[in-house]
Amino acid sequence: MDPTPISREVIRELQNPRALFFIIIAIFSVFVLPKLIETYTDPKILLSVSTVVLALLVLFVAAITSATTTRGQQLKNPNSGKKISDSFLKKIKQRFQKRLIGSINAKVTVVEFGDFECPFSKQFYETTFKKIDREYIKTGKINFLFVNFPLSFHPNAKPAAEVALSAERNGKFEHYFRALFETLSLANDIPFLMMNAKYSEPQRNGTQTTGELNDLFERDALKKKDLERTIDEEVGLGSEIGVLGTPTILINKTMIIGAQPYETFRAIIEAELKKK
Repeated sequence: MDPTPISREVIRELQNPRALFFIIIAIFSVFVLPKLIETYTDPKILLSVSTVVLALLVLFVAAITSATTTRGQQLKNPNSGKKISDSFLKKIKQRFQKRLIGSINAKVTVVEFGDFECPFSKQFYETTFKKIDREYIKTGKINFLFVNFPLSFHPNAKPAAEVALSAERNGKFEHYFRALFETLSLANDIPFLMMNAKYSEPQRNGTQTTGELNDLFERDALKKKDLERTIDEEVGLGSEIGVLGTPTILINKTMIIGAQPYETFRAIIEAELKKK
């Protein structure tokens, strides 16, 4: 296994404010806690402090291990480059037609199984999707679908997916798909920060309208269980074809694992466009 991407994943996780908090706790445990033990003799206080510190350290180690393991599985995923069935691609296109970005008649469909909080999904969005959007989607050559695959160790991923679903039900999926990737990051890790965020939508008929994520979400608040069930079904679709991590990309029937260089995607897209 190539250790470099694993190291990058650990570094990304360490940049998370939650991780920094746990690091502070670790420093406290090594340098401050022993002094407290020397100073205070009340066993109840010492036991309480020690228990809390130990629990936080265990959570930190578990989070880093989970992130590293998932990335390792992604790197070793034997499904990279495999071909999915025509029936599965057709099912995906039919099911998520309302969130299709681009021409419905395009010859090539790119499907992303992604996580709005995943640094690699964000990397794909920033370095590859934007180029694909400019060169292929806006020119009508391909279309694009995003399927939610929130990873369990990203606490904002599932709430963000719920917002995206609410946006889809209100005809605004593309707008909020873009807005969520522009906004959410490990460096901006406030639980459900999107709820009070406002984004300017494209001008229509000379007037500027403003969309609010909280308004969209509140309309579906009573349907939260339905939203969660829908997301679980989307994750199930990914698992059906062997998705282990994000992003996992389909270019028509070809699967690509991870945020590969743009040139990798371009080569496959061009090959698909040349097919009769």
